[in-house]
Amino acid sequence: MSAPRRARRALALALALGGAGSASACDGADAEADAGSTGAPPPQVDGLADAGADELGPLTIDRDAIVAYVLEWSWEGAAREEDAWVVVSDLGYTIGVEAAYVGTALVELVPCEDAAGADAGAGASAALALPEPAAQAAHSGTSDPSAAVGELVEAVHAAPSSVFGAGLASGDAYCGLHLLASPLDAAAADGARLDGESLRLRGWWSAPDDPARHALDASVNLPRGSVRALARLGARPPGDALAGVAAVFTVTRYPALAFDGVDLAALSDAELAYEVLANLVQSGEVEVAL
Repeated sequence: MSAPRRARRALALALALGGAGSASACDGADAEADAGSTGAPPPQVDGLADAGADELGPLTIDRDAIVAYVLEWSWEGAAREEDAWVVVSDLGYTIGVEAAYVGTALVELVPCEDAAGADAGAGASAALALPEPAAQAAHSGTSDPSAAVGELVEAVHAAPSSVFGAGLASGDAYCGLHLLASPLDAAAADGARLDGESLRLRGWWSAPDDPARHALDASVNLPRGSVRALARLGARPPGDALAGVAAVFTVTRYPALAFDGVDLAALSDAELAYEVLANLVQSGEVEVAL
């Protein structure tokens, strides 16, 4: 999330929460990032061209080399208030997220030729979005050997980090990563279950000019996919679980952006949940470690 956008959200949160006693969840992350920054340019890696600050160029990995996917959440731009993550949307709504669960079913790499020839996905981040292939926007279409398929229920409010799975590189040049949220009948690590749902939300919201809180209890049973650009090079995650893996793709999603553009007062519960789900998958940033 850019510094100007982070500053605007911090100010909105301070106003929504009264300005006292509430720390932004991004403070620690920013300090940690600053401490670990050297200001040096990213390393040059064969087959990976630096295409600018927001995207990396095509990535070619040896055919049949193992690629793995790590899924993460960042509450940067949100504040913690009692038992909820509190965010202020670009429409001025204040939302408290007490619990949120997402079902993830597929992660795969997208060859450059497929990414370049598709139509842009609505609502995607202009800075990081690649065109979203129509055949993959709402269902898997697992056509690439890099695909990892599973049933993972993520407790978004707990910000888990999960190794989703692995696939094999095709040997072709990759320009993006496809992430698919899908209805699941499965349980999260905390025991909460999705019952044929792709997203379940619980919390509250208040309108821009009215502090009264309304209950938020919404779910949706539709899939939603998004193709994200390969945004930056990063350090390899620690641990033995990724031993022997040629490339690790870490996808970080930002729930503080999930309610942007969502007119909560005008939508049904299912419509609201679907828009939030779309924003969640489209907020993903992809870091590559070789």
